[in-house]
Amino acid sequence: MLICWHHGEIPDLLRALGANPETLLKKGKWPDGVFDWIIQLRYDHDGKLVPAKTKRLTEPVLPDDPR
Repeated sequence: MLICWHHGEIPDLLRALGANPETLLKKGKWPDGVFDWIIQLRYDHDGKLVPAKTKRLTEPVLPDDPR
């Protein structure tokens, strides 16, 4: 599933999904000038967040991505 959201609201969205924005974002806030990060949340079969598999992706996701 992919959710796109206004970056100022992402910390609240992360909390609602069970994640801690302080561990994923510097000072718990999404930087104003950043538009190409992905937050990947992983859940187990019982629907519980798996913190070890939850991360912020800042590197290109696709091999031919020109970033």
